[in-house]
Amino acid sequence: MRSIRTLWLLTILLLGKSIVRAKLEPRRSSDPDLIELNRHYKGYIIHDGDDDFQWRQEQQRYFSDAGRHSQPVTHYVRQLYAQSPSICLTFMLSIAVFVAWQIPSAQPFLQRHFFCSIFNIEQRRYHTLLLASVSHKGFYHLLVNCMSLLSVGPSVRQALAPNPVWPLLLGASLSGSGMFLIMNHVTQSFSGGLGLSDVTCALIAFWARLYPERTLQFRLGPIPVTMMAKKAVYALVAWSLAATLYPVISLGDSVGHSAHLGGLLFGYFYYDWFSQQCKRRHKWKLSFEFP
Repeated sequence: MRSIRTLWLLTILLLGKSIVRAKLEPRRSSDPDLIELNRHYKGYIIHDGDDDFQWRQEQQRYFSDAGRHSQPVTHYVRQLYAQSPSICLTFMLSIAVFVAWQIPSAQPFLQRHFFCSIFNIEQRRYHTLLLASVSHKGFYHLLVNCMSLLSVGPSVRQALAPNPVWPLLLGASLSGSGMFLIMNHVTQSFSGGLGLSDVTCALIAFWARLYPERTLQFRLGPIPVTMMAKKAVYALVAWSLAATLYPVISLGDSVGHSAHLGGLLFGYFYYDWFSQQCKRRHKWKLSFEFP
């Protein structure tokens, strides 16, 4: 009797398992919707005959094509991180903060910690001098700054190697925010500022000192300008200084020209400091190798 009961229980379990499996594993059908549904059940489709291998090949091709679209972006981010972790993290953080600005409930927090203003400094939020540089409210503002960062940043990083690029990024952010606050105090303006423009201006100034004979394209207000990099830096400094002292020249735009000026000056003189360091290192190597 026990053996009969055991066989009976095993038969019931096997039948129940087959029924549940049949419900969970959709079969192939001529219906296009069911075929598309079956394609999404990767690894749970069972077919009889030689057609099973071809069907599984179609499944693998479907999922590989879906993942292939994200490969170029992932590859670019990995390559950028390999070239310069500082530039890559600055780029990714700028995108993340921009997304946060689109959430209304997050804006009060961002106003306190990602916005450079005299009020925040009076509240001892000194970290806003740095965090404001990766903060963007508008998409066009973010797009222009990120394009400048990604086009000039890797070249500057390569020229600085083996030295890191993060001192240039941090110094440009502090000098741009500092110049912005100083000019706001002078003009009795209580407006705030944000954006990566001070960092990109410093990178452009450093790049122009590296390659003075190359061509640089930029805008002076609404006017597109193309000139040699050496002259372009002087033009940008003159324009930023004039627009800072006389806002009427810039037609009342909302651009922080004083922050641009601070970034340009820092990048310009950072090249001089870097050149002096390279010369001292070169002299030390010569004296060490040839006493």
